[in-house]
Order: sequence, then structure tokens, then C-alpha cells
Amino acid sequence: MKSSLVAFISMTAVAAFAQAPFTIVKPAEGAKVRETVPITMPRNSVPEGSFIGITIDGKFLEAVVPQPNAAKTHLVYWLDTKKMGIADGWHQMGVTLFSNVNGRQQAVDQSEVRIHVGNHAGINVPENGLAIRYKFNKGSQWTYNVTLGMDLSTLSEAQNKLGGRAAQLPFAEEKWRFVFAVDDVRNGLGLVRSQFLPYKGKDYVVMTTSADDQPTQYFQKDFAPLYRLLRTTGAEVYADVPTYYEIGGTGTGDIETHLIGTLSLPILPTERLVVGESWQAAIDLTAGSIGAIRRTGVAANRIPARGTFEAVEWERGQPCAKLRYEIEQGMGNRTSKELELAGREFKDNDRLRIEELVWVSLSTGKLVRQDMIMEADTKVAMGDPGGVGTGGGRGGPSPVGGGGPTPAGGRGGGRGGQAVGDIRVQVPAGGRGGQGGGFGVPGGQGGGGGESSVFIRQKLYIKMVLE
Repeated sequence: MKSSLVAFISMTAVAAFAQAPFTIVKPAEGAKVRETVPITMPRNSVPEGSFIGITIDGKFLEAVVPQPNAAKTHLVYWLDTKKMGIADGWHQMGVTLFSNVNGRQQAVDQSEVRIHVGNHAGINVPENGLAIRYKFNKGSQWTYNVTLGMDLSTLSEAQNKLGGRAAQLPFAEEKWRFVFAVDDVRNGLGLVRSQFLPYKGKDYVVMTTSADDQPTQYFQKDFAPLYRLLRTTGAEVYADVPTYYEIGGTGTGDIETHLIGTLSLPILPTERLVVGESWQAAIDLTAGSIGAIRRTGVAANRIPARGTFEAVEWERGQPCAKLRYEIEQGMGNRTSKELELAGREFKDNDRLRIEELVWVSLSTGKLVRQDMIMEADTKVAMGDPGGVGTGGGRGGPSPVGGGGPTPAGGRGGGRGGQAVGDIRVQVPAGGRGGQGGGFGVPGGQGGGGGESSVFIRQKLYIKMVLE
């Protein structure tokens, strides 16, 4: 009798392990949440081949397969309330289990909880606005995880006119670490040292610099600093590289063997602003080589932009001011007729757009997160297969500098080739010798005339998040 009871208990445990009850474990009913919320369910509550559907107030958001947490005790779905645009306030959050029933996926179970979203709650803005500033404290270090990459999109002129959408293809992506260290503070100015850092637990980083044609390993001993004297708005007063990093190898070191980064802190507004207010802003991009920085004392090239104090919200657990910077311009002369013929996605033959989103902590005065996108569109004439044409424009360089693959270059065909303007923006990340990398749309003499053309979009993105 005793052995039978043991066997019965063992079989029950196996059955429970095989299919746990489907329910939301966390957040609890009535929980107050913000930003990214882990929605946890019992382990083994979602059978193999099943998935879950997420709803807010009955509106479907997405279908996913939840993943085990780090301890492998529960299944987790990470609900990004900001990305999903979920408004502050009370919401009914539902999770529906979809499983295979007689060869078809059907809803077989559901669980709901009522939660309160507060992404903007508890952050007060005075009636006369906020003065958004960095807080430089001697000895402090702000370390960031940086992702830099490039996407390519192509679409024929005919498809563009019909409202087609270009497929976005990932071209390259690299990850590294970067630090802004406040070495001194005098008269309200911060002496800020910027420098690459090795991967955690390593003594190297892998990246494509302005001197490389492929990702290359660089060791910590090769990392060199760039010094800036900055106002609390991030505006540069002076910049330099230590003189013991010599150019041409005449001193103790050769600048060509050292890795120097020129990422800048975003420039903050000088005046107090209320939410929704705009100002004449600027975006800092690298000014060029280390030799030029030493001669001029300038490491950043300020490009005028439109700035908007978009919101106050929580980001990575900190109350932040969210700022948006925007630049958009057509390149070259365009007639009204040409603009009328443009399609829905590509609205001009050559276009440059820069957008930067910035989150600055209102409590610590640190840059918490920065997302920058640089897009360059160009229209390339496709050649007549039977013709003879001049060489095609060279492709844009790799995300962190020159020498990369040529996504839109090559030999042209056909006749009557039209030159494609060379749109280039210095990437705010340096390379060997500190030369900023290029962001190039194909330039030079185009490949051919022909009846059709192709729009090409190069999209460079830089994401920097405080560790």
C-alpha cells in the first residue's frame, strides 16, 4: 500500500511538471509599473509549439513565445510599455495561450491582471520650465554600451511611385564600450576625458575604424584619450589630445596605432524650457583628424538642428528629460514636378536626415540614453544593358569609417550616366589616429541613363546606453 502511494505521488508530480497552470504570476493585480515590465508565468505552462498573445484593454499588441528567466524558474515576456505606446493610467492586461488543437492554433486559456502604468508620473516641471544640465563631479565616470550599425534599403522608382515599401536589410553592426570621465571641474567647466573601453572581462574591443576594411581587434594598450573642456550644456570650449601621442611615430608612440573615439555628449538647451517647447539646437559630429583637433582646439562640428523638449519620463529607473533633435534637407536642385512625382517613402532624389533622441537624468545630471539615426537617400540611374557607360559611384564606407564594403558602387552600364551627389557626414566615432569615419552615399559619375532608376537608403544608427 505504501509503495503504491509513492508511485501515485510521483506520477502526479510528473504530470504537474509537464503542464503547469497557465496564469500571470507577476505583476500582481493592482501593481504599479513603468518602462519595461517582466510578465512572468509558471514554468512549463506554455507547451512546446504554443505561443502567447498580449492584449491591453482588449487590444492585441503582439504574439510571442515567452522565454525562461535566468534562474529557469518561470517563463517571461518583457512588455515595453513605452515602445508599445501604453498611456499612463489603469489598464487591463491580458495574456492568451494559443495551442495546437486538431491541427489548428486556437486560444485555449487566458489570464488577466489590472495594472497602473506610470511612465511620466511623479516628475514635476516648474511653471517657468526646466534648466536641463549635466552635473560634472570630479572623479565621476559615465560608462556606456554603444551599438553602431548600418541598414540598407532599395526600391525601384516605379515601385516608389505606386506606394511600395523598401525592404530594410541589416548591413553591419558592432558593439563596444565608451567612457566619459570627469577628471577636473573648474569655474563651472568640466575637463572630460572620452575613451574606448574593452569588453567586460576582456582587454580588447573589435571594431571597424576609418583605417580598416573589416572588423579588427584592438587591445586596451592601444586606447588613447580625447580631452574636452565642456560647459554644463555639453558645449565644447576646447579639445586636445595629449602630446605624448605623436603623429608619425617621432615620439614615444605612433598615433596611427592608437584608437581614439570622438563621440560627443549631446548639446543641451541653454534656456529653461517647458514640455513641448522648441529651441534652436545643434548636433555635434566629429570635426576630423587628430592633427586638425590639435591645430584648432576643436573636436566637434556643430550642425544646426531643431530641438524639442518632448517629455519628462522615466528611463532606466531615472526621471529624465526627453529631447528630440532633427535635421532634414534635400540635396541639390529639385523642381516642383520632380517632387510631385516622388513616392510615399522616397520623397526626394537626394535627401539627408538626422534624428537624435536624448534622455538626461534630472536627478543625477547624466546622459542616460542616446539614440541617433542618420539616413541618406540617393537616386541611382539603372543602365541600358547594351550600352557602354562610365564607372559607377563608389559605395559608402563601413559604419565606423572608410574602407568598408561598397553597397552601391560598381561599374556602370548604359549611356547618358548622371552624376550622383556625394553626401557625406562624419560619423561621431573615431578610428585609428582619431579620424572620424565617413557615412557616404555613393558618389561620382553614375552608371547609366536608361528608363528606370533605383532609390537607395543608407541608415546609420548609434545607440548609447548608460551601464
